[in-house]
Amino acid sequence: MEGIPYKAANRYADVIRTMWFAFFFAKLIPVGIFFSLISLIFYYWVDKYNLLKRCTVKTEVCEDLSAMMITYLEFTLVFFALGSIMTDLLMFENISNLNITILCIVIVYNLLPLEKINEAMFPINR
Repeated sequence: MEGIPYKAANRYADVIRTMWFAFFFAKLIPVGIFFSLISLIFYYWVDKYNLLKRCTVKTEVCEDLSAMMITYLEFTLVFFALGSIMTDLLMFENISNLNITILCIVIVYNLLPLEKINEAMFPINR
């Protein structure tokens, strides 16, 4: 008897969506990040159980998908900055300079070629 097909891409999407949602609304619901962390821990263990006991893996997860999801995870900081700006704008009708500074730093961080910088700073001999 064959188990339920395991779809790794959907699991990646669930984790990214949870992180983005939690960090976007972090200024309104600060405890949301903690609850998201707890839910991701439970999600990991339930997914591990399902993968080992109940599911069938029919496809491989390509390396490109994992790298793309790590890149998407880096946008979590952008969502945090945008959520802070939206909260300030809607609740207080002004945007603080701190939030604008955070957004600028996050945008610069995401535009930097961090992989090349890390390779230059920490060369790996193969």
